[in-house]
Amino acid sequence: MALIPRDRYSGLDGQTVYPEKPWYVYVLRSKEKKHRQKIYIGKTNEPDRRLRQHNQEISGGAKYTKKYGPWERVLLIQGFKTETDALKFEWAIQHPSVSKRLRGYTGNLKRSYSARVPLILWLLKQGDWSYLNYWLHTPNKESST
Repeated sequence: MALIPRDRYSGLDGQTVYPEKPWYVYVLRSKEKKHRQKIYIGKTNEPDRRLRQHNQEISGGAKYTKKYGPWERVLLIQGFKTETDALKFEWAIQHPSVSKRLRGYTGNLKRSYSARVPLILWLLKQGDWSYLNYWLHTPNKESST
């Protein structure tokens, strides 16, 4: 999946300026048939590189992802202006039972793919994050084996 490239603009001195990279929150799902409900939630400013790290193509993936990989990205949320904003969203979906932002949510709070995706979509409709763009991949039958 190709991501939206960073825009560049001309600074006051005429030099080309690249704004800070945007931050993303992503959800990975195990491709292994016996671990299909296993998910990993993270934040990054380089989603493609981070997926390669989790799949051990390059160094730097999380310890948890080594155990249940390979992984596919099923949800990518973009538009966080700072790392802190992305971290707040990531924390809310990783800790739904204690997050103040999820007090009105009445769905399942389990840490599985089928429970977390509706929770995340609900959270994206709330005021704080309703401006964000997201990409949701629903794996077809071929990729769910």
